[in-house]
Amino acid sequence: MIELFTSGAPSPRKVSIMLEEVGLPYKWHWINVYAAEHKKADFLALNPNGRLPAILDHDTGGEPLLLWESAAILIYLAEKSGKLLPASGPARYQVLKWASFQATHAPYLGNAHWYRVLAPAPERYSIDRFVQESARIYQVVDDQLGKERYVAGEDYSIADVSIFPWIEYHDWQGQDLADFPHIRRWYDEVAARPAVERGRNIPYPYTEFGDSPESRQRGAQIMERLSDPERRASQG
Repeated sequence: MIELFTSGAPSPRKVSIMLEEVGLPYKWHWINVYAAEHKKADFLALNPNGRLPAILDHDTGGEPLLLWESAAILIYLAEKSGKLLPASGPARYQVLKWASFQATHAPYLGNAHWYRVLAPAPERYSIDRFVQESARIYQVVDDQLGKERYVAGEDYSIADVSIFPWIEYHDWQGQDLADFPHIRRWYDEVAARPAVERGRNIPYPYTEFGDSPESRQRGAQIMERLSDPERRASQG
């Protein structure tokens, strides 16, 4: 059995989607970041970096394996299950290339989240910079999906699992999928996968914020900020 420590953010959702896709038995624990549970001693004992996700795999044939960092977790689960990552050859490295691309560029998308939606006050330069950089990243992915069915080629892989939850938050990043038709086509296809539908809704529906006073308050604040014109990127 694998224990998954998760929240409603994109990177933890990568792991719940992956676990659903490969069919490994697991149970999940919601770490409520809105109540700062990720900064408490019991969670820091699992991940001293205080970030999500993390997994604890008890089914190793020996000592339980503790892992954090979503990219490492996806590779581990792919190799453990023999699914969604070619075992060798050029196709394997194409998948790892795009999974690495996502891991490298996620901070730009995360900063778009922060300055548009989470920062206490809008900062014009920061909003513009990260929304525009997000658009550049989207264009790279859109161009690739104009040539391939899935991100790393003809087969669905951990590259798609890595990227999908971040694209799901395109409105937080100031992006309109109408501007990226190949991403739109791919997004709809991936979202229709039963495992993705299950995984994207752990620990709670991806359009919600969790059932606690802190998360409900933060969710209301986020929805208000998403409609604030001061937090949108300028066109100049």
